[in-house]
Amino acid sequence: MKLVPSAGDACAALALGLVILTVTPAQADPTGPDRAIACDTEALKNAIHAANTAGGGTVQLARRCTYTLTTVDNTGLHGANGLPLITAPITLRAGKNTVIERSAAAPAFRIFEVTGPAGALTLDGTNQGRRPGDHRDPWNTADALLTSADRDDRDRACRNGSGLTVRGGSTADRGGAVFVDDDRSLTLHCVSLTNNTAANGGAVQNLGTADVRASTLSENSAAAGSGGAISSQNGELNLTASKLSHNTAAGGGGLFVEGVSATVSASVIEHNTATSDVGGIYVAGGVVDIVKSTIRHNTATNIAGGLASTGGSVHLRHSSVSENTARQAGGIQAQSQVVVDDSKVNKNTADLGGGIVVIQGNITMSRSQVNENRARITRGAGIINVNTLTLTDVEVARNVANAPAGGIHNSGTVTVNGQTRITDNTPTNCTGSATPVPGCVG
Repeated sequence: MKLVPSAGDACAALALGLVILTVTPAQADPTGPDRAIACDTEALKNAIHAANTAGGGTVQLARRCTYTLTTVDNTGLHGANGLPLITAPITLRAGKNTVIERSAAAPAFRIFEVTGPAGALTLDGTNQGRRPGDHRDPWNTADALLTSADRDDRDRACRNGSGLTVRGGSTADRGGAVFVDDDRSLTLHCVSLTNNTAANGGAVQNLGTADVRASTLSENSAAAGSGGAISSQNGELNLTASKLSHNTAAGGGGLFVEGVSATVSASVIEHNTATSDVGGIYVAGGVVDIVKSTIRHNTATNIAGGLASTGGSVHLRHSSVSENTARQAGGIQAQSQVVVDDSKVNKNTADLGGGIVVIQGNITMSRSQVNENRARITRGAGIINVNTLTLTDVEVARNVANAPAGGIHNSGTVTVNGQTRITDNTPTNCTGSATPVPGCVG
């Protein structure tokens, strides 16, 4: 499905001689830094091969080590890889400041491919074997929307920040850092994925199950495709207490979802860019639940700075979509079912439809705000509705447009319930709409 612009608008389609002490399945993990494998790339490859052969296992990586990959290890069904295929349940556990990277002078290859017959990769950066004097990484400073329990989820295991960084992967296929095949799985815990590039899924392409917790995905790129940080298609994704920031894609600068389900919880999606549509989170299918999360400072050249749905359904709860920018729909564009509860869509900017644009789909909002959004050139600073909009105990206030209506510009069906307030919008609240908004004066 295509994102649909307003009449007269043109829009692009959305488009280490390392020694493993134990590599056996279901054994206790080695955690002490003195038990780690040596800091040598070939031995890291040997360790992964041994774990695959044993049917799975855990490898403790060296502390303060950079494993630099300079050659292609293998070419799988989905392109070249720098490390052996992950075909069994394998955990790579980091020490402090462990890095796995592709050399800038190396040919193009991704870092990991998780594939059959039983591939399951866990990257664990929880700093097992911490030493006195290690300092806390400041990225996880409390966000106003997070409770103390949410922050503990970030800090308890990751109190010294990410212990493992994977960077520099590059592929003309999908998943610059990690490709997760059908029915395979990826777990990231206290990990940083940065400066990876791919056609789709700049850092991660998920076709299976991905569980991302207390991790940061930043400065990744899918310049010609979708999902600057993560593309999750026909799979399941859980993103918890994590940050997607400064990623770039043609569509879905931070996250692209077109699959069974995705949950984004206590996470921050910020400063991502779409060169075409949807700077923050682009939902093209599946059931997506966004709770206690922040979508802010994202930019799209065309449509939807913060969030857009063109298929499936989205439930936004106790979250904020704020200070995003696009040509149309600075905050949210709905072309399928969207439910917004106890959330804020504030201070977004667009030429047309600063806060929310409802086209083809429908939005049901309860106990929420649509405040202080701007439409720089034309109408609908708060909301433009051309299909179905239901508001219950919602405030639409102090939105500023260049033409009426400034609060809600309606040419569809609006239902207003409870203590909904549409007030103090410029130049008008609803006057100038093709179809009146019930109970809206001015």
